[in-house]
Amino acid sequence: MRHSIPIYWRSRSSHYRLELTKCRACGRVSFFRRPTCPYCGSRDVEVITASGKGRVGLATKSFFRVEGEEEYLPRWVALIELPEGAKLLSEVVDAFEGVSEGDEVEAVLRRVSSDDPYGLIYYGLKFTKRVL
Repeated sequence: MRHSIPIYWRSRSSHYRLELTKCRACGRVSFFRRPTCPYCGSRDVEVITASGKGRVGLATKSFFRVEGEEEYLPRWVALIELPEGAKLLSEVVDAFEGVSEGDEVEAVLRRVSSDDPYGLIYYGLKFTKRVL
């Protein structure tokens, strides 16, 4: 078991929603939820939920092997720029023709891992290319 079930369920909002921290002092937005602004150090922050849409800034193809998940290779990892102003690193799934700079993406809920064979299944947010 990677995480205890109670800890995982207590932190599920950060796994299932794209929560950002917006500083009321300097106005900057950062990814992930935190009690202080990483730019100015102010504690006057609010938590906002991102739209889930974004644009690829940089992308790379990864052949890093995880036991039991070889069928998902290669994986695309990208720096996602959100319209709210934050940037984050995420896997881009279902990108059969590849990922390139400028592609529009959106957040989707996907299986991240599991405690096999009958354990807890962990879900989290990843991104997929938007169909226009």
